[in-house]
Amino acid sequence: MKPAPRIGRAIERAAAERAPDPPKEKPGTVRPDDRGAITRGVRARFRAVDWRLVVPGEHPGSGLDYDALLAILKDQGRDFAADTAALDRYVLAEVQATFESLGRMPLMREVDEAIGQAVLEWIVKRFAGTVRDVKLKRLTLAYAHRKKRLGYGNRPIGTATGALAHRVAEFGRVIVRKAR
Repeated sequence: MKPAPRIGRAIERAAAERAPDPPKEKPGTVRPDDRGAITRGVRARFRAVDWRLVVPGEHPGSGLDYDALLAILKDQGRDFAADTAALDRYVLAEVQATFESLGRMPLMREVDEAIGQAVLEWIVKRFAGTVRDVKLKRLTLAYAHRKKRLGYGNRPIGTATGALAHRVAEFGRVIVRKAR
């Protein structure tokens, strides 16, 4: 025999009142299974994108656009914007650390912005000489002497006056787009 509708609702209410409350989590905490999903999502997006460095403006010493100057350095064997395995590991670790504590799956736009920021940080470290994941071609003897004579001899390769490195750090942007 079925209980009357009012009695059935009363029984359900009483059972719900007796059930223990689910444990309350602190805001911003992520469950381990959610953290894994976030990590997998970030990695999948990272593998699906490509990036390029854009530096607006004109170099004061040479009169060249900064992008053209970077292309010349690349042709000379000094590719500061090279995509290397060390850069990829750094960027992936930075982006994962950024979003693990978010508490939700990040938007693709958020992941792309974080990738761009981490790539730019790594390139700035290359100019500063703190990371050497790219083999830079040595300076010619004549240029090394001229650089020393002008008072720039103690600076890393690619940073005679430091204008390019400063411009990359201050105004450089990394454009992240879907890989082709």
